[in-house]
Amino acid sequence: PGDPRGFEITEFPFFTFLFADLHAHMMAIPLTLLSLGVALALAVRLKEGLGLAARVGHLLALALVVGSLRAINTWDFPTYLIIGASAMAMGEYARSRRIDLGLAARVVLQGAFLYWATTLLFAPFIDGYQSFSDGVFSSKWQTPLHAYLGIHGLFVFVVMTFLVYTARSYLPRFLRSVTGIVGSDGGGKVKAVAEELASDSGKALRLVLLVGLPLASLVTLLASGYTVVAFVSALLFATALLARRWLTSPQETPYGAFALTLLGMALALGVAVELVTIKGDIARMNTVFKFYLQAWILLGMVAAYFLWRMEFGRAILGKAFSLPMGMLVVLTTLIFLASWAFVLLRFPPLVWTIFGTAWAFAIWKSRFVQRAIVYNGNILRGAWLVLLVSLVLGSSVYTVAGTRDRLRDRFQVLPLTLDGMAYMADARYTFDRGRGTQELKWDYDAIQWLRGASVKGSPVVLEGQGELYRSLHGRVSIYTGLPTVLGWDNHQSQQRGGSHIGERIADIRSIYSTTDWEQALELLRKYQVEYIYVGEIERHYYPQVGLNKFQEMVGTDLELAYAKGQVEIYRVLPNS
Repeated sequence: PGDPRGFEITEFPFFTFLFADLHAHMMAIPLTLLSLGVALALAVRLKEGLGLAARVGHLLALALVVGSLRAINTWDFPTYLIIGASAMAMGEYARSRRIDLGLAARVVLQGAFLYWATTLLFAPFIDGYQSFSDGVFSSKWQTPLHAYLGIHGLFVFVVMTFLVYTARSYLPRFLRSVTGIVGSDGGGKVKAVAEELASDSGKALRLVLLVGLPLASLVTLLASGYTVVAFVSALLFATALLARRWLTSPQETPYGAFALTLLGMALALGVAVELVTIKGDIARMNTVFKFYLQAWILLGMVAAYFLWRMEFGRAILGKAFSLPMGMLVVLTTLIFLASWAFVLLRFPPLVWTIFGTAWAFAIWKSRFVQRAIVYNGNILRGAWLVLLVSLVLGSSVYTVAGTRDRLRDRFQVLPLTLDGMAYMADARYTFDRGRGTQELKWDYDAIQWLRGASVKGSPVVLEGQGELYRSLHGRVSIYTGLPTVLGWDNHQSQQRGGSHIGERIADIRSIYSTTDWEQALELLRKYQVEYIYVGEIERHYYPQVGLNKFQEMVGTDLELAYAKGQVEIYRVLPNS
């Protein structure tokens, strides 16, 4: 989403697992779901009452799960630490039903213990961890609203429906309480409200500050190009109003309040990536990617919960649906459609908002719509269900089309297996624009030898570098788990800083290419290399005259430890 110069990419869990690339964000997903379950269980148990020992045990369990995210995928750690601490605070409040110094002290102490435990349990990792990002900077790129809805639209539709559905029971009372305006029929008559405001400047001021100022802020954000921030901020405001109501209800804590915590976090992530970008990122590629994936998971869980709360739409927009709420539904639908029209016609979002508001008012005043809203709620229920089904079907296209294309991209059809190397036995890979060919069976046999009893410990294996995204370099370290001089250079430069990556690429090239034995041995000692891998990738990218020296060094500095087909593995002799 957003400006192409931002290099944004996004994923969702089905794509992540279908692509089956063992990245940190994929490995962390089961742990993030587990952390949510443990956090909710802690809130429930705190509400029921916990002794000191049980309390410490539950907090340690939560710290173990959340702390593991710090090591597996650090991007997830702050998000789920905040959710865990919020769940703990929610459970304490649900137990005491009042906010006082005692509650604040318990929340602070347990929150500090939770963070301390996540640090203590993973101290060895943290002591050796070095981050090459030192903060954030103001984002230079913003996501257009249509792109945000393209990713989260299904869940946002369900969330908006639920927020609107629940607002009918508390919104009028809330507006009266914050503005002090009563008017005729609870403020329903424009004339009565106008007379009341004219006679009481205090009420008029509250209305300006509590209603006019937020609306003006949203208009300013829209006019400034922060369409997602404006849209999501409105949802956050509605979420906060519902949370205020649910926290006063014993029946809604902790379950309903926990769902709103997840929703608030997901929406806050959507705002955050519009305002700041992690330093050291490629533009804002990973900032959007990693946090949007978190938001997708949280929104998915909340949307499922809200659908359950609404009985999957059967009770939505029933006979109690009032006229002003009908106007809100029409207005919301028009703004949603206007955001997509903006994609095609490239009009400013503010223009479409004004256009949608004008048409919503005109349609609302029409007799047909009023009859449909007041006397025939089935029309609205049917329209809602059609929209929901359309979004579900549209969101499901990839599960079929994407899977089909992914299967078509395989080397060959194999029986079901958990062996990720099974394809290599008969596969041939062409790289370097057709100039290089790799019979993977030779790598398969050599890798199995390295994984077997012939190799002890975790020796450093030297393997060559290929072409980014176009060759299978790094295959030895990937499939054996043995350390190497340099893995996939693109990720290594992101995760470890780029200062030493170029040096290592040059040193690998020198080891394979030079005819100078002493230079090669000096570099091998520099990286403590024990095994030198020479396969088809190395033969393609490095000169044969340089590779010949390894055979010449056998008996003095090297020994030929493995040779089969197109792969040779040399072992560096001790004291070489």
